[in-house]
Amino acid sequence: MMPAATLFDAPGDLAAFRAPAAPRSLLRIGDVLPRLGIQRTTLYDWIKAGVMTPSILLGESYHSPAVWPSNEVDAIVNAIVAGQTKAERCATVAALVAARKRAA
Repeated sequence: MMPAATLFDAPGDLAAFRAPAAPRSLLRIGDVLPRLGIQRTTLYDWIKAGVMTPSILLGESYHSPAVWPSNEVDAIVNAIVAGQTKAERCATVAALVAARKRAA
């Protein structure tokens, strides 16, 4: 996670919320929910609303585990702590998803 001092140095600056280039680990839903402090239904509502990144399936089957890169979850937590508006969080999510596609 990013040091607390950088969270508030430049309010509204999305650069402070960009995730590191590579995730440290992949998190299953049971790890993501407590980090965000929400329930499963809320997580999927947030994904649908564009304020949370979508999961990644680890296989091609419908039953494959869904995971989230830890750096993306950390970036969302930082955005929440900093009080980003819904529009700002949508922009953060869009940047994270774009970075994910570029890395692929």
